[in-house]
Amino acid sequence: MTVRWVDLAVLLASLAALTLRPALWGYLLALAISTISFKRLVWLRLDVPYIAAALAAYSVAFAADLMSGPKGLPTNLIVADVLAPVVEEVVFRGLAFKALPRWGALIVSTAGFAALHPYPLLALAYAVALTLAYLGGGLTASISLHVFNNAVWTAIYLGLI
Repeated sequence: MTVRWVDLAVLLASLAALTLRPALWGYLLALAISTISFKRLVWLRLDVPYIAAALAAYSVAFAADLMSGPKGLPTNLIVADVLAPVVEEVVFRGLAFKALPRWGALIVSTAGFAALHPYPLLALAYAVALTLAYLGGGLTASISLHVFNNAVWTAIYLGLI
């Protein structure tokens, strides 16, 4: 079995794990499975035009999200603010772009991410920003943007900002 097939199997198994409930168990299982491919993932790069585009796309997504009104505080802040951003970026960006051709990875990384979230159109807008962040800065950039976004929304819901 070639490395690409291993990464594809890891991607599919991780995607399946993300459907498990409660979400905590799905995220933990997906994280455990994805470690098989960790050494081959792109963790850091610097491509400034993609990063600039990611920040612009994120700003639009955040503004649309803010105008659409409050969604409610997540029930598990550790999952929402730490585990979900790391696991979702590893699966939807890192593994997808390692295991699939670029066009397939673009579809999986955006449509799959949107389908996992309760507000798919807003999630699709964020997925575009996160994918651009990944293309410009690797997993470090997309994870950082994802953590930042979720932390800001948690602070908003808690009335801290």
